[in-house]
Amino acid sequence: LQKFLNLNGRLLKDPFSSPCRYSEVKMKASDYQEAKSAFNAALKEAGCGVWIDKPIEQDQFSL
Repeated sequence: LQKFLNLNGRLLKDPFSSPCRYSEVKMKASDYQEAKSAFNAALKEAGCGVWIDKPIEQDQFSL
């Protein structure tokens, strides 16, 4: 966790304020969101169905 917080502070111009939730970090990660959308679109296009989401509560913890 400390490694993530240090990396977050160095890489982002607007580091996440503390405390924050893991789900907020994921929502702000534009590269992650773009890749996730492309992956889901590829699954749908290939006729493989949709990726099953985990329960939202799983990401509701403070960093």
